[in-house]
Amino acid sequence: MTMEEDYAAIKRKKVEARRMLEDVLEAAKERRATFNWTL
Repeated sequence: MTMEEDYAAIKRKKVEARRMLEDVLEAAKERRATFNWTL
């Protein structure tokens, strides 16, 4: 692997991790919005 390939692979993993985190945060936001607070 060249340095460029290494860099691209690391970059892809970081982007992937950030997207997963954003998805989790978005799902949590939706759950909070629909949560019945009058339990």
